[in-house]
Amino acid sequence: QKTSRRYSVGACGLGKVKLVNTPDDKYIVTKAAILHYEFSIRIWDALERGVIPEKVFQEPITISDGEFNLVLNDKHFSSIENQKRAAIAFISDSFGRAVSALSELLSQLLEQQTHPTDEQKDVRDFIYMIRCAFSHEIGFPKWEVKSPNSPYMRKMNVLGNTYDMAKLNGEIFEYHHAGGYEILHNIFRDLYKFFPGQN
Repeated sequence: QKTSRRYSVGACGLGKVKLVNTPDDKYIVTKAAILHYEFSIRIWDALERGVIPEKVFQEPITISDGEFNLVLNDKHFSSIENQKRAAIAFISDSFGRAVSALSELLSQLLEQQTHPTDEQKDVRDFIYMIRCAFSHEIGFPKWEVKSPNSPYMRKMNVLGNTYDMAKLNGEIFEYHHAGGYEILHNIFRDLYKFFPGQN
């Protein structure tokens, strides 16, 4: 009879940190989401290198919020194939979460501009389009512009690359379509070059 390890967890997200929905707050949330994305890649890399002990996935765990309990089955990840599939899904899910956070931040920064530039609108709209691809079906993201008359159905210039939404529309999302796995890091790094005077 295996003994289940038991943990208690607090609130989701940032827990008791009080946010007031300012750009600074959204910056904090976005940075945290990008770090979670990085963490998911590290988990996948560790699995690929075989440095996570097998027993990590073969022990029952109980997680509690103080009122309800979730007991994790110790059989689900008995094979390395299932572990790797879950890690790849973790990367996709955390990328979707990070792009959603970045989209919120960019939208708020754009709203504060008296005369937003085409570059600012393109980077905000492009990230929003990636967000939409994951929002429709996070497990099977697809580029989708609802209407041919949509203001998003255009070419967008971001970080020296041009993305044609008319061509991407309807395509299964691939990271190379959007500037690679590093696109969120690159935009976040250059955030205040796009929106000077905000930092």
